[in-house]
Formats: sequence, C-alpha cells, structure tokens
Amino acid sequence: MKKPSVSKRPAKTKRGKSAPKKSKPAVRAKAVVARPRPAAATTRSVLGTARKGPDTAVPINPKWAWHQRVLLELRERLLKARGEQLSAAAEPLEGHSMNEADSASDEFDHNLALSELSAEQDALFEIEEALKRIANGSYGTCEETARRIPAERLKAVPWTRFVTEVAARLERRNLVKRPHLAAPGSIRGLETEDLEESTGEEEQPAR
Repeated sequence: MKKPSVSKRPAKTKRGKSAPKKSKPAVRAKAVVARPRPAAATTRSVLGTARKGPDTAVPINPKWAWHQRVLLELRERLLKARGEQLSAAAEPLEGHSMNEADSASDEFDHNLALSELSAEQDALFEIEEALKRIANGSYGTCEETARRIPAERLKAVPWTRFVTEVAARLERRNLVKRPHLAAPGSIRGLETEDLEESTGEEEQPAR
C-alpha cells in the first residue's frame, strides 16, 4: 500500500523582526567653565595713568636696548607729570568777584594746564608707538619711505617714525605734530643723561 503523500508546508519566515537596535552612547555634559570677571576699573586706568606691563618682557634686538631704556624712562616721567597736570586741570576755577586780575590769572593757569596736558598726550602716544615698533621689529625704519632712519637721528629723537626730510615735509603741511622733548625745564623737555651726552644740538630740518 502506498503511503499517503504529506505535503510539506514551507517553513515560516520570521517577519517583522529586525536586528536589535544599538543603544546610543550617553552624551556627556560639557563642563561649564566660569569666566573670570573683568577687574573693576580704577581711577588710574580710566584716566590712562595706570602702568602697563613691562615692555622688556618681549625679546628685542640688542641694538635697540638703549633706545628702549630711554623711551621707558621718558614715558615714566611723562606719566608722572601728566598725573600732576590732571590734578591741576581738574581743580574748579574759584570766582574772584573783588579782583578780576586774580580771576584772569587762574583762568590762564587752568588753560595752560590743559594745553600742557594735550602736549603730554601727544608725546606719550609717540613714545608708546616707538616701544611697540621696538617689540615687533619695525623700529628704525621710515614708515613712509621704508628707508633706514640714521642712527644719529634715532639717538636724538628715539621716538621718530620718519627720516628727517619726510618729517620736515609732513610738519610743514601740518600732517604730523612734533612731540618736542628737548627744551629743559618743561614737560616737553624731559631729558635723560644719556640724551644730553649723545647730542648737544637740536636736529635741523632738511633744506
């Protein structure tokens, strides 16, 4: 006798089952770093009389060591003088109803203090710029012609940015001011012993 044929059903395939999902890595929280608060402004910093960091921290060309030292000394003395001028200029004018001459004299002194303060500011700007040029290596090069400034001129005017003929031309056209520091006894005339030894005459403009 023949055995009844048994139909084989196809094996059921697993449907709807996907590969197990991979778990996402945990996100780490970024550490919050507290930013330091800026230091409160002081009276000296607002007025511009606060001392800056040492300029000698940056390596410089040894050839300009003397010039840097002179400029730093001039800056220090100008800052001290400017502080005194700030105090004088900030004093209120007192009324002199009984004496007009005293009132006029006080007003003249007040205006003179403001004028000297402006001159000191110009000189300080040139000195600061010269110190920056020493630090970045561009000191001693004329900013207009890219020529080397003679050593004699740098000795006499260590804050100069131009060769003599360029400086004279710009001054004639009132394009630049000369922060003159050669008159003894004045705010503009702050001299060092080295400057007095190195040059006895004021530099004359090129004709």
